[in-house]
Amino acid sequence: MNPVVERWRQFFQELNVESVVQPKVTTPSGETLYPDLYIPAWDKYIVWMPLTSEVDLGFWILGRLVAEMQAGVILLRGVPWPLKYQAILFVPIIDPEDPDAAGVSRPQSNYHGTLAYSPDTGEMYIGLTNRLLVRSKTPEEALSLGEIIPLNWPIVSDGTPNGHKVLVKNLMTGEAMQVPNQVELIRHATPESMSKLSSDNVLAKAYLAASGL
Repeated sequence: MNPVVERWRQFFQELNVESVVQPKVTTPSGETLYPDLYIPAWDKYIVWMPLTSEVDLGFWILGRLVAEMQAGVILLRGVPWPLKYQAILFVPIIDPEDPDAAGVSRPQSNYHGTLAYSPDTGEMYIGLTNRLLVRSKTPEEALSLGEIIPLNWPIVSDGTPNGHKVLVKNLMTGEAMQVPNQVELIRHATPESMSKLSSDNVLAKAYLAASGL
């Protein structure tokens, strides 16, 4: 296993998120794929790439997973430490005229951000870059405005601009909806400040566990 992918596995494990390493996936066209991780609790794959890479096998695997398998994929670019990675959620585009249609020509990736965690629900989120808690005052408002996207929800896009608002509004009516009282998100930290923060911050503990410090 790539050593950085192992660090991400350790990061998720610290947050009680179990993962399957390099699962074998066979597409309808007969291609065999080995994404880096699969998170059963979220029903999403994880593909890792270096932060600076522009061309990588990971892009091809990601595209096949979303376009052919109708799967949600989280692209992690970089290492598990604030400001040293990007988390990008790719989702299938579903035709609003035909919700059962599988016609997906390309993945949609309107969901760029950083990982967040709720200690009261035990769930993880993507906090959208330049959106998280900018307009909202509570986690519930952040959900309704599409500023945080729960990773355990079955996520698709209707292909419209700001599609995340549409999907969050629709999913908020579901019975499985849990509104967190608190969401942890760390935008920047030095090893020293992260160590201090880890005394009462679960996300900080996970970053430290995956850092090797």
